[in-house]
Amino acid sequence: MRLRGHVWRTWYGFLAWYSARRQLDYHCMNWGYDDDARELLPASAGPERFPLQLYRRLLEGLPVEGRTVVEVSCGRGGGLAHVFRALRPATALGLDFAPGNIAQCRRVHGELAPRLTFRVGEAERLPLEDASVDLLLSVEASHCYSDVDAFIAEARRSLRPGGLLAWTDFRSREELPPLRAKVGAAFEVLRDEEITPGVLRSLERDAPRKQRLIESGTARPLHGILKEFAAADPSTRMFKRFSSGAERYFLWHLQKPAR
Repeated sequence: MRLRGHVWRTWYGFLAWYSARRQLDYHCMNWGYDDDARELLPASAGPERFPLQLYRRLLEGLPVEGRTVVEVSCGRGGGLAHVFRALRPATALGLDFAPGNIAQCRRVHGELAPRLTFRVGEAERLPLEDASVDLLLSVEASHCYSDVDAFIAEARRSLRPGGLLAWTDFRSREELPPLRAKVGAAFEVLRDEEITPGVLRSLERDAPRKQRLIESGTARPLHGILKEFAAADPSTRMFKRFSSGAERYFLWHLQKPAR
């Protein structure tokens, strides 16, 4: 498990450096969501509409306005900035273990400080005071953590009594039940949904944008690696695993007990 965290830290550090060097224009790093029954965001939301829709889907029904919000593993900050502008929390803080990502977040969204801020921080050792957060977000990141048990404990510690953890990510069919049991022991489960079909629709519809970004902005030797990482084609391993049911994408609303 420690090796997993080291590998992902190295990869995201490289990706942040390479993206800055090549001036790649993207601000979200998740696989997105698309609901064919309704429109969560209009097409005018921009080229990263599908990744932003994952945030809107995750936060449906949760109180955000006027709250203290923290996103763990915020990546390049586009999702949290959208939440800040659209849903109006009192303050929002983005944490990420890659200094290059935080530098990017500050460059792009610095005008929104001090109510929206970003800092380097570890999911397993959150730089947050006890019982200081109303709403904690984790979007497609926890599969990278070395110690997910530590993240669960840190999330519970940093949330206020009655505070909420909104968590969406993927796990293999075999890994999901034991993880569900762990969160059920630490939190009250308010919502437990599988959203794999919506993620697959997003992967299909967003593939042309991601392929253009990769092919026009990166060196050819990286094209295959980045397409696999972004699941930017139906032939990629993760697209096939989602399609077969081997991987499941979950959405959880978890509440810290009031006492």
